[in-house]
Amino acid sequence: MSRIYLPLTGLWLVLASVPARAELPPLIPRKVLFGNPVKMSPQISPDGKRLSYLAPDAKDVLQVWVQTVGKEDAQQVTHDKKRGVRIHRWAYAPNTLLYMQDSEGDENFHITR
Repeated sequence: MSRIYLPLTGLWLVLASVPARAELPPLIPRKVLFGNPVKMSPQISPDGKRLSYLAPDAKDVLQVWVQTVGKEDAQQVTHDKKRGVRIHRWAYAPNTLLYMQDSEGDENFHITR
């Protein structure tokens, strides 16, 4: 009978040494999970001279920015006031960018250049 009690006693000692409730890690801030990125969706122009990307403006609305490759001369080229730009592409003409824009949240996107 001592064989039955010894394993149970050892299990009780192991369970007694474990804390009753472990501390939960801190929550990840919502802005980290759902906020705008610093920069995203980079695109190189067809002639290879310019880089476009999406980044938030001063009001935290995503806009299209363009800069010369190898330089720090980025300029904001869109000025959406509400929802921001999510999709943009270079046209085959090196000076033309196309981007999709939603009007008033109706999910009817329009291509703008």
